[in-house]
Amino acid sequence: LVKKALERALVETESPLGIAKECLYNRDKREGIDLVHDGVESQLLQEVEVIHACQEKMRRLIQRAEHQLQ
Repeated sequence: LVKKALERALVETESPLGIAKECLYNRDKREGIDLVHDGVESQLLQEVEVIHACQEKMRRLIQRAEHQLQ
């Protein structure tokens, strides 16, 4: 039950991660004076890091649950 919930939660993190990455990608296409490193970019990078960290933790917990079930 918990393992299934973790697996669903892991899958559901893909959409927000994709959106944050797409925003960063679109920001990279800016030109001239618009091409700046600002607070928004910092927050997007931080969001990507947090999502990756959460995904990794969920993967470890899923593996642990699988090990316990064996």
